[in-house]
Amino acid sequence: MIENNDYNQEDRYADELHERREEKRGRIPEPHDRPEKKKRLSLSCGVLLAVILGLSFYLIYFVWSQLSGPLKDEWAKRKVDWEKLPQTIEQLKIDAQKQAEEGKEVLDQPNNSNNDGGEIDNTLPLWMSKMILNDDNYAPSVRCDYLGEKYYIGFNREVDCRDCYTDQVYNRDGVAFCSTGGGLSGRGDGGCPDFDSMAGNCQIWNGERWEKTIWSGAMKNKVP
Repeated sequence: MIENNDYNQEDRYADELHERREEKRGRIPEPHDRPEKKKRLSLSCGVLLAVILGLSFYLIYFVWSQLSGPLKDEWAKRKVDWEKLPQTIEQLKIDAQKQAEEGKEVLDQPNNSNNDGGEIDNTLPLWMSKMILNDDNYAPSVRCDYLGEKYYIGFNREVDCRDCYTDQVYNRDGVAFCSTGGGLSGRGDGGCPDFDSMAGNCQIWNGERWEKTIWSGAMKNKVP
């Protein structure tokens, strides 16, 4: 029996029983190697643990390396540059003031509305549409609101009379009720309204919609 200081009393007793049994069976007992088995088992467990720890650290490092780049970029974007902070605030104030001024300019632009603030009615009477389609020389091209009524004014479109005042005024039903030879001031003919007294409440037809315009005696030179 091989002596070994690593044995305790129980191990020795167990080995002696094992050797006696083997002798009774006529077998030669093998040299005792139990401590070597323990050492090999401990060594195997240590190696396995080291491999597991190594793989764990490698996996953590791999995941961190994949995430650290985007995280650093995002942090750099959100990081406040305290030295440039006053300039940044001042620039934001300038941009806000500029946007406010641009918005005011849009509000100050003339809109397509009447003097009373209401939107312009862009409907076109059927009778006027027919006159335009038929290329009538006196098809209305200007509409004026006067004392709650709408009046449609047609200018003679004949080439040889482009510079003369030969105008026809229609009511909202398309009935021609007055014609002037010297403008539509209402003076001297006794029939046409005094459009000069309500300048600014007229619209001109541009082929698609009514646009706000200012009445003048030479309005016929502005129409298409």
